[in-house]
Amino acid sequence: MKHGPSAADQKKRYAKQKTLGLCTRCRAKAVDGKSLCVKHADYMQKMNKSRSKEQKSRWSRNRIRNVKEAIFAHYGQVCACCGEKESKFLTIDHVNGDGHVDRKKGLSGHGLWRVVLNSGCPDSFRILCMNCNHAMGVWGMCPHGNLPPQRTNHPANSARRSVDEL
Repeated sequence: MKHGPSAADQKKRYAKQKTLGLCTRCRAKAVDGKSLCVKHADYMQKMNKSRSKEQKSRWSRNRIRNVKEAIFAHYGQVCACCGEKESKFLTIDHVNGDGHVDRKKGLSGHGLWRVVLNSGCPDSFRILCMNCNHAMGVWGMCPHGNLPPQRTNHPANSARRSVDEL
């Protein structure tokens, strides 16, 4: 049997103390706009600085892995073209070849994975291995021939989109 206040009671107490301008740990006067007093704010700052880079990196890797696993669960953990199953080789692909739109917005890499997951894994994305994704992006087709050709904006692609189409 658990003793002490429930999580709901703790949240209510925290919210009340914060609205009253009190430290949520010791009920002393909190720093303006914050939920902690000077003593506890300094302590938390020191604790955050003392965390090692390795620990922060481990948290980041776990967060990225969880996002990728959720996307693989939706789209499948296999390249849509060649059938590659090694997750280290798999990446997200824009089905319509419009990745340049997202890159202009600053979305690429892990940021793109998070956006895809947060938007509910739309049908405008798929999983490809790095080789197939690169071939589709540069040449507009994959040598395996399992995907329909697409027009891309890469200079090496003979079927390059004109500036008007972008």
